[in-house]
Amino acid sequence: MKAKKVKSEYRDIAVKPQQVVPEKIIHVCLQTDDDQQIVAVDPDAMEMSKMYPTEPIITVYQNGIPTTMSVKQLITDTMLRVIANGGN
Repeated sequence: MKAKKVKSEYRDIAVKPQQVVPEKIIHVCLQTDDDQQIVAVDPDAMEMSKMYPTEPIITVYQNGIPTTMSVKQLITDTMLRVIANGGN
């Protein structure tokens, strides 16, 4: 079967450039009652952010033990626990 040559019906397509808004990085600073800044340095979260640059990374504390995981993994784990408990 031969391919037919078809002329384009679209001759005057104008594409307008759009300005791309750069991503904003939000830093959260915690303070004590006497206005001292609490600086959180989490090397595990920083390392995982380098390994998975497109995934948001979070550190969750359970019984005082930090666990670093992606937000997607946290949501998946939570949903599996809810399903395993029968929604209770």
